[in-house]
Amino acid sequence: MPEAEPEPACPLCSKPIRAGMGTARVGDTLAHTRCLAGQTRLRSVELEERAAELVRRAMRATAESAQLLTEGTPVVLTGGLTAFDAATRRVKVGVIDFTVPDDVPLGDLRLGCPIRDSC
Repeated sequence: MPEAEPEPACPLCSKPIRAGMGTARVGDTLAHTRCLAGQTRLRSVELEERAAELVRRAMRATAESAQLLTEGTPVVLTGGLTAFDAATRRVKVGVIDFTVPDDVPLGDLRLGCPIRDSC
């Protein structure tokens, strides 16, 4: 008498797949539809949690960026002062043109003055 072929096992739950059970084929893999649905549900929960974490991180980064923009971030400059207007507080160091904030003292700045400081 020929041996009966063993029932295939579901790769997700390891239980046998019997005739008449709801199954689905993914590529060459046969699995219970209930197992696939459960795995899809778990994966969607994981993706939702990951998306929520990414949104939280983006919100924190946006808030931090806004705070840095309003606070003003210290900048270190090195170069020669190539343009300077004390009335408008506009200076140019090398090719960088900017306005010096009111709380930064201008001191003895003059054209050609080497800048090796932070502001």
